[in-house]
Amino acid sequence: MRRNWRLLHRIALALLVAACGGSSGESTTTVESTVTEATSATTTTTVAETTVPEESSTTIATATTTVDGQCETDDPTSLSADWVVHESESGFEFSYPSEWEDVTGQAVVTAGEIVDSETLAEAGISEDEQIFYDIVRDPAGINLTVSSLEGVTTPLEVIYDRQESVTAGISAVQEILNTGLEACADGERALGLDFLFNAPRADTGVEATFYQHTWLVLHEETLHLVQILSLDEADGRLIDEALRTWQWTEPGGSEDAATDVIFLEAHMAANVDLSVAEPDPSNYTETFAADEPAIYVVYMLDGDADVELIWSHEGQEAYRSTFVSPGERWVEFHITPAPGGFTPGEWELVLEVVGGEDRVVLPFTVTP
Repeated sequence: MRRNWRLLHRIALALLVAACGGSSGESTTTVESTVTEATSATTTTTVAETTVPEESSTTIATATTTVDGQCETDDPTSLSADWVVHESESGFEFSYPSEWEDVTGQAVVTAGEIVDSETLAEAGISEDEQIFYDIVRDPAGINLTVSSLEGVTTPLEVIYDRQESVTAGISAVQEILNTGLEACADGERALGLDFLFNAPRADTGVEATFYQHTWLVLHEETLHLVQILSLDEADGRLIDEALRTWQWTEPGGSEDAATDVIFLEAHMAANVDLSVAEPDPSNYTETFAADEPAIYVVYMLDGDADVELIWSHEGQEAYRSTFVSPGERWVEFHITPAPGGFTPGEWELVLEVVGGEDRVVLPFTVTP
Protein backbone atom coordinates (compact mmCIF):
# COMPACT_ATOMS: atom_id res chain seq x y z
CA MET A 1 0.00 0.00 0.00
CA ARG A 2 1.30 3.44 -0.93
CA ARG A 3 1.72 5.67 2.15
CA ASN A 4 2.38 9.05 0.63
CA TRP A 5 1.06 10.97 3.62
CA ARG A 6 0.44 14.66 3.47
CA LEU A 7 -2.04 17.01 5.04
CA LEU A 8 -4.25 18.63 2.47
CA HIS A 9 -4.37 22.42 2.65
CA ARG A 10 -7.22 24.89 2.60
CA ILE A 11 -9.15 25.86 -0.50
CA ALA A 12 -11.18 28.93 0.40
CA LEU A 13 -13.17 30.60 -2.33
CA ALA A 14 -14.34 34.20 -2.42
CA LEU A 15 -17.85 33.72 -3.70
CA LEU A 16 -18.96 37.32 -3.37
CA VAL A 17 -22.42 36.84 -4.71
CA ALA A 18 -25.99 36.83 -3.62
CA ALA A 19 -26.84 35.80 -0.09
CA CYS A 20 -23.81 37.00 1.79
CA GLY A 21 -25.92 37.73 4.85
CA GLY A 22 -28.71 35.23 4.40
CA SER A 23 -29.02 32.52 7.00
CA SER A 24 -32.17 30.81 8.08
CA GLY A 25 -30.89 30.01 11.55
CA GLU A 26 -28.22 30.69 14.11
CA SER A 27 -25.33 28.28 13.89
CA THR A 28 -23.70 26.91 17.03
CA THR A 29 -20.45 26.01 15.33
CA THR A 30 -18.56 26.86 12.22
CA VAL A 31 -17.35 23.86 10.25
CA GLU A 32 -14.31 24.07 8.02
CA SER A 33 -12.54 21.51 5.90
CA THR A 34 -8.96 21.60 4.75
CA VAL A 35 -7.78 20.66 1.30
CA THR A 36 -5.33 22.84 -0.68
CA GLU A 37 -3.90 26.36 -0.49
CA ALA A 38 -5.53 29.08 -2.56
CA THR A 39 -6.13 32.81 -2.52
CA SER A 40 -9.25 33.63 -0.55
CA ALA A 41 -11.30 36.59 0.54
CA THR A 42 -13.75 37.36 3.30
CA THR A 43 -17.26 38.47 2.44
CA THR A 44 -19.24 40.98 4.47
CA THR A 45 -22.92 41.68 4.81
CA THR A 46 -22.80 45.43 5.35
CA VAL A 47 -24.68 47.18 2.56
CA ALA A 48 -22.87 50.04 0.89
CA GLU A 49 -23.45 51.99 -2.28
CA THR A 50 -21.63 50.62 -5.30
CA THR A 51 -21.54 52.19 -8.71
CA VAL A 52 -23.20 49.93 -11.27
CA PRO A 53 -22.83 50.89 -14.91
CA GLU A 54 -26.16 51.33 -16.67
CA GLU A 55 -24.81 49.35 -19.54
CA SER A 56 -21.55 47.55 -20.13
CA SER A 57 -18.85 49.46 -21.92
CA THR A 58 -16.82 46.35 -22.59
CA THR A 59 -18.01 43.22 -24.31
CA ILE A 60 -16.16 40.29 -22.77
CA ALA A 61 -18.08 37.61 -24.61
CA THR A 62 -21.09 37.54 -26.87
CA ALA A 63 -23.79 35.08 -27.83
CA THR A 64 -26.09 34.87 -30.83
CA THR A 65 -29.53 33.53 -29.97
CA THR A 66 -31.25 31.30 -32.53
CA VAL A 67 -34.96 30.98 -33.25
CA ASP A 68 -35.42 28.04 -30.86
CA GLY A 69 -33.90 29.96 -27.94
CA GLN A 70 -30.55 28.25 -28.14
CA CYS A 71 -27.36 30.19 -28.79
CA GLU A 72 -24.34 29.66 -30.98
CA THR A 73 -21.06 29.22 -29.15
CA ASP A 74 -17.97 30.95 -30.47
CA ASP A 75 -15.21 28.60 -31.57
CA PRO A 76 -12.31 28.21 -29.12
CA THR A 77 -9.29 30.38 -29.86
CA SER A 78 -5.61 29.45 -29.97
CA LEU A 79 -5.47 30.24 -26.23
CA SER A 80 -6.87 26.79 -25.41
CA ALA A 81 -4.94 24.85 -28.03
CA ASP A 82 -2.94 22.90 -25.42
CA TRP A 83 -5.50 22.91 -22.60
CA VAL A 84 -6.75 19.72 -20.94
CA VAL A 85 -10.36 18.66 -20.30
CA HIS A 86 -12.11 18.64 -16.94
CA GLU A 87 -15.02 16.17 -16.87
CA SER A 88 -17.64 16.86 -14.22
CA GLU A 89 -20.07 14.40 -12.67
CA SER A 90 -22.60 17.24 -12.79
CA GLY A 91 -23.05 16.80 -16.55
CA PHE A 92 -20.56 19.06 -18.31
CA GLU A 93 -16.93 19.35 -19.35
CA PHE A 94 -14.63 22.23 -20.22
CA SER A 95 -10.95 22.81 -20.91
CA TYR A 96 -8.44 24.58 -18.67
CA PRO A 97 -4.68 25.33 -18.80
CA SER A 98 -2.61 22.15 -18.68
CA GLU A 99 -0.25 23.50 -15.99
CA TRP A 100 -3.13 23.98 -13.55
CA GLU A 101 -4.32 21.37 -11.05
CA ASP A 102 -7.75 19.81 -10.72
CA VAL A 103 -8.82 19.62 -7.06
CA THR A 104 -12.52 19.00 -7.63
CA GLY A 105 -14.37 17.44 -4.72
CA GLN A 106 -11.95 18.67 -2.08
CA ALA A 107 -14.01 21.60 -0.84
CA VAL A 108 -17.60 22.58 -0.19
CA VAL A 109 -19.59 25.79 -0.33
CA THR A 110 -22.89 26.55 1.37
CA ALA A 111 -25.75 27.18 -1.07
CA GLY A 112 -26.68 30.42 0.70
CA GLU A 113 -23.22 31.80 -0.04
CA ILE A 114 -23.53 31.55 -3.82
CA VAL A 115 -27.19 32.10 -4.74
CA ASP A 116 -29.79 34.50 -3.35
CA SER A 117 -32.26 33.12 -0.82
CA GLU A 118 -35.30 33.77 -3.02
CA THR A 119 -33.97 31.61 -5.85
CA LEU A 120 -33.01 28.87 -3.40
CA ALA A 121 -36.48 28.91 -1.85
CA GLU A 122 -38.14 28.62 -5.24
CA ALA A 123 -35.89 25.66 -6.05
CA GLY A 124 -36.55 24.00 -2.69
CA ILE A 125 -32.87 24.17 -1.72
CA SER A 126 -31.87 24.94 1.86
CA GLU A 127 -29.54 27.88 2.42
CA ASP A 128 -27.47 25.57 4.64
CA GLU A 129 -27.12 22.83 2.02
CA GLN A 130 -23.48 22.11 1.23
CA ILE A 131 -22.42 21.95 -2.40
CA PHE A 132 -19.30 20.17 -3.60
CA TYR A 133 -18.07 22.24 -6.50
CA ASP A 134 -15.80 21.65 -9.48
CA ILE A 135 -12.53 23.55 -9.18
CA VAL A 136 -9.38 23.83 -11.27
CA ARG A 137 -6.68 26.23 -10.19
CA ASP A 138 -3.38 27.82 -10.91
CA PRO A 139 -1.30 27.35 -7.72
CA ALA A 140 -0.06 30.92 -8.25
CA GLY A 141 -3.51 32.16 -7.22
CA ILE A 142 -6.30 31.73 -9.81
CA ASN A 143 -9.42 29.67 -9.09
CA LEU A 144 -11.89 28.61 -11.80
CA THR A 145 -14.94 27.00 -10.22
CA VAL A 146 -18.37 25.68 -11.14
CA SER A 147 -21.10 25.29 -8.51
CA SER A 148 -24.17 23.35 -9.67
CA LEU A 149 -27.62 23.45 -8.03
CA GLU A 150 -30.42 21.17 -9.21
CA GLY A 151 -34.13 21.93 -9.23
CA VAL A 152 -33.89 25.55 -10.35
CA THR A 153 -36.92 26.53 -12.47
CA THR A 154 -36.66 30.30 -12.08
CA PRO A 155 -35.89 31.97 -15.44
CA LEU A 156 -32.21 32.76 -15.95
CA GLU A 157 -32.89 36.46 -16.44
CA VAL A 158 -34.60 36.66 -13.04
CA ILE A 159 -31.76 34.84 -11.30
CA TYR A 160 -29.21 37.11 -12.93
CA ASP A 161 -31.07 40.29 -11.93
CA ARG A 162 -31.14 39.12 -8.31
CA GLN A 163 -27.46 38.24 -8.44
CA GLU A 164 -26.49 41.63 -9.82
CA SER A 165 -28.66 43.50 -7.31
CA VAL A 166 -27.25 41.79 -4.24
CA THR A 167 -23.68 41.97 -5.49
CA ALA A 168 -24.08 45.73 -5.80
CA GLY A 169 -24.95 45.89 -2.11
CA ILE A 170 -21.87 44.12 -0.77
CA SER A 171 -19.58 46.58 1.00
CA ALA A 172 -16.41 44.72 -0.01
CA VAL A 173 -17.18 45.33 -3.69
CA GLN A 174 -14.98 48.18 -4.89
CA GLU A 175 -16.27 48.52 -8.43
CA ILE A 176 -18.63 46.64 -10.70
CA LEU A 177 -16.95 46.64 -14.06
CA ASN A 178 -19.49 45.11 -16.46
CA THR A 179 -23.06 43.89 -16.15
CA GLY A 180 -25.54 42.19 -18.47
CA LEU A 181 -22.80 40.27 -20.24
CA GLU A 182 -23.86 37.46 -22.57
CA ALA A 183 -22.08 34.33 -23.70
CA CYS A 184 -22.96 30.81 -24.77
CA ALA A 185 -22.15 27.44 -23.19
CA ASP A 186 -22.78 24.69 -25.74
CA GLY A 187 -26.11 26.13 -26.87
CA GLU A 188 -27.25 27.54 -23.51
CA ARG A 189 -27.28 31.29 -22.81
CA ALA A 190 -24.92 32.53 -20.11
CA LEU A 191 -25.47 35.86 -18.34
CA GLY A 192 -22.71 37.44 -16.31
CA LEU A 193 -21.00 40.29 -14.56
CA ASP A 194 -17.51 41.05 -13.28
CA PHE A 195 -16.25 43.25 -10.48
CA LEU A 196 -13.41 44.13 -8.12
CA PHE A 197 -13.53 43.66 -4.36
CA ASN A 198 -11.22 44.11 -1.39
CA ALA A 199 -10.27 41.28 0.97
CA PRO A 200 -7.23 39.92 2.84
CA ARG A 201 -5.03 37.47 0.98
CA ALA A 202 -5.02 33.96 2.45
CA ASP A 203 -1.24 33.59 2.16
CA THR A 204 -0.17 36.94 3.65
CA GLY A 205 -3.25 38.37 5.34
CA VAL A 206 -2.58 41.67 3.54
CA GLU A 207 -5.58 43.48 2.08
CA ALA A 208 -5.68 43.16 -1.71
CA THR A 209 -7.97 43.90 -4.64
CA PHE A 210 -9.42 40.77 -6.26
CA TYR A 211 -11.14 40.31 -9.59
CA GLN A 212 -14.19 38.06 -9.87
CA HIS A 213 -16.12 37.17 -13.01
CA THR A 214 -19.34 35.18 -12.70
CA TRP A 215 -21.36 33.49 -15.44
CA LEU A 216 -24.79 31.98 -14.72
CA VAL A 217 -25.97 29.14 -16.96
CA LEU A 218 -29.29 27.26 -16.59
CA HIS A 219 -29.44 23.81 -18.23
CA GLU A 220 -32.24 21.31 -17.69
CA GLU A 221 -33.27 22.88 -14.36
CA THR A 222 -29.70 22.86 -13.03
CA LEU A 223 -28.09 26.23 -12.36
CA HIS A 224 -24.34 26.38 -12.94
CA LEU A 225 -22.36 29.31 -11.54
CA VAL A 226 -19.09 29.50 -13.45
CA GLN A 227 -16.64 31.81 -11.70
CA ILE A 228 -13.05 32.92 -11.81
CA LEU A 229 -11.20 34.57 -8.94
CA SER A 230 -7.86 36.23 -9.54
CA LEU A 231 -5.67 39.17 -8.61
CA ASP A 232 -5.50 40.17 -12.28
CA GLU A 233 -8.50 41.49 -14.22
CA ALA A 234 -6.94 40.22 -17.45
CA ASP A 235 -7.61 36.65 -16.34
CA GLY A 236 -11.25 37.13 -17.29
CA ARG A 237 -10.26 35.89 -20.74
CA LEU A 238 -9.61 32.46 -19.23
CA ILE A 239 -13.19 31.92 -18.09
CA ASP A 240 -14.51 33.16 -21.44
CA GLU A 241 -12.31 30.64 -23.22
CA ALA A 242 -13.50 27.89 -20.87
CA LEU A 243 -17.09 28.65 -21.95
CA ARG A 244 -16.07 28.35 -25.60
CA THR A 245 -14.82 24.80 -24.88
CA TRP A 246 -17.88 23.88 -22.78
CA GLN A 247 -19.89 20.75 -23.62
CA TRP A 248 -22.89 19.17 -21.92
CA THR A 249 -22.50 15.50 -20.98
CA GLU A 250 -24.51 12.87 -19.13
CA PRO A 251 -24.38 13.40 -15.34
CA GLY A 252 -22.21 10.75 -13.73
CA GLY A 253 -21.91 9.26 -10.29
CA SER A 254 -19.94 6.79 -8.26
CA GLU A 255 -22.45 5.65 -5.66
CA ASP A 256 -21.02 2.12 -5.49
CA ALA A 257 -17.37 3.06 -5.84
CA ALA A 258 -16.74 3.30 -2.09
CA THR A 259 -18.30 -0.03 -1.07
CA ASP A 260 -15.02 -1.57 0.07
CA VAL A 261 -13.22 1.60 1.23
CA ILE A 262 -12.13 1.57 4.88
CA PHE A 263 -10.58 3.99 7.35
CA LEU A 264 -6.86 3.38 7.90
CA GLU A 265 -6.70 5.82 10.81
CA ALA A 266 -8.94 8.42 12.46
CA HIS A 267 -8.11 10.60 15.49
CA MET A 268 -9.39 13.64 17.33
CA ALA A 269 -6.68 16.29 17.65
CA ALA A 270 -6.06 19.50 19.56
CA ASN A 271 -4.05 21.06 16.76
CA VAL A 272 -2.95 20.39 13.18
CA ASP A 273 0.24 21.74 11.63
CA LEU A 274 -0.40 22.10 7.89
CA SER A 275 3.28 22.70 7.13
CA VAL A 276 4.29 19.10 7.84
CA ALA A 277 3.67 15.90 5.91
CA GLU A 278 1.53 14.11 8.47
CA PRO A 279 -0.23 14.84 11.77
CA ASP A 280 1.72 14.79 15.03
CA PRO A 281 0.38 11.96 17.25
CA SER A 282 1.24 14.02 20.34
CA ASN A 283 -1.69 16.26 19.40
CA TYR A 284 -4.20 13.40 19.47
CA THR A 285 -6.60 13.81 22.39
CA GLU A 286 -10.08 12.98 23.63
CA THR A 287 -10.43 16.04 25.88
CA PHE A 288 -10.90 19.67 24.80
CA ALA A 289 -11.47 22.88 26.74
CA ALA A 290 -14.60 24.91 26.00
CA ASP A 291 -12.43 27.86 24.94
CA GLU A 292 -10.46 25.88 22.35
CA PRO A 293 -10.22 27.80 19.06
CA ALA A 294 -11.07 24.61 17.15
CA ILE A 295 -11.65 20.87 17.51
CA TYR A 296 -9.95 18.78 14.85
CA VAL A 297 -10.33 15.33 13.37
CA VAL A 298 -7.72 13.78 11.09
CA TYR A 299 -8.34 10.62 9.09
CA MET A 300 -7.07 8.58 6.19
CA LEU A 301 -8.87 6.15 3.88
CA ASP A 302 -7.47 3.36 1.73
CA GLY A 303 -9.35 4.72 -1.32
CA ASP A 304 -11.32 7.70 -2.58
CA ALA A 305 -14.77 8.06 -1.00
CA ASP A 306 -17.35 10.45 0.37
CA VAL A 307 -17.20 10.58 4.17
CA GLU A 308 -20.16 11.66 6.28
CA LEU A 309 -19.26 13.33 9.59
CA ILE A 310 -21.92 13.41 12.32
CA TRP A 311 -21.15 15.49 15.44
CA SER A 312 -23.35 14.87 18.50
CA HIS A 313 -23.51 16.43 21.97
CA GLU A 314 -25.03 14.45 24.84
CA GLY A 315 -26.75 12.15 22.35
CA GLN A 316 -28.26 15.00 20.29
CA GLU A 317 -26.99 15.55 16.75
CA ALA A 318 -25.34 18.97 16.45
CA TYR A 319 -24.01 18.97 12.89
CA ARG A 320 -23.81 16.66 9.88
CA SER A 321 -21.85 17.09 6.66
CA THR A 322 -20.43 15.03 3.81
CA PHE A 323 -16.89 15.57 2.56
CA VAL A 324 -15.28 14.19 -0.60
CA SER A 325 -12.09 12.56 0.67
CA PRO A 326 -9.08 11.30 -1.31
CA GLY A 327 -7.59 7.93 -0.43
CA GLU A 328 -4.17 7.29 1.13
CA ARG A 329 -3.76 10.92 2.19
CA TRP A 330 -4.40 12.62 5.50
CA VAL A 331 -7.53 14.74 5.56
CA GLU A 332 -8.22 17.35 8.27
CA PHE A 333 -11.64 18.66 9.26
CA HIS A 334 -12.45 20.99 12.15
CA ILE A 335 -15.21 22.92 13.85
CA THR A 336 -14.89 26.29 15.57
CA PRO A 337 -17.18 27.49 18.38
CA ALA A 338 -19.90 30.07 18.49
CA PRO A 339 -19.30 33.05 20.80
CA GLY A 340 -18.96 31.72 24.34
CA GLY A 341 -17.10 28.59 23.35
CA PHE A 342 -17.96 24.94 22.83
CA THR A 343 -20.73 23.48 24.97
CA PRO A 344 -19.20 21.37 27.77
CA GLY A 345 -20.19 17.72 28.07
CA GLU A 346 -19.81 14.40 26.29
CA TRP A 347 -19.47 14.57 22.53
CA GLU A 348 -19.20 12.00 19.78
CA LEU A 349 -18.05 12.16 16.17
CA VAL A 350 -19.13 9.39 13.81
CA LEU A 351 -17.35 9.05 10.47
CA GLU A 352 -19.02 6.85 7.84
CA VAL A 353 -17.99 5.90 4.32
CA VAL A 354 -20.94 6.87 2.11
CA GLY A 355 -22.05 3.85 0.11
CA GLY A 356 -19.81 1.59 2.17
CA GLU A 357 -19.91 -0.25 5.47
CA ASP A 358 -16.94 1.10 7.41
CA ARG A 359 -17.53 3.61 10.19
CA VAL A 360 -15.49 5.03 13.07
CA VAL A 361 -16.86 6.37 16.36
CA LEU A 362 -14.69 8.93 18.17
CA PRO A 363 -16.00 9.99 21.61
CA PHE A 364 -14.52 13.13 23.20
CA THR A 365 -15.17 15.42 26.16
CA VAL A 366 -15.41 19.21 26.31
CA THR A 367 -14.57 20.57 29.76
CA PRO A 368 -15.74 23.96 31.14
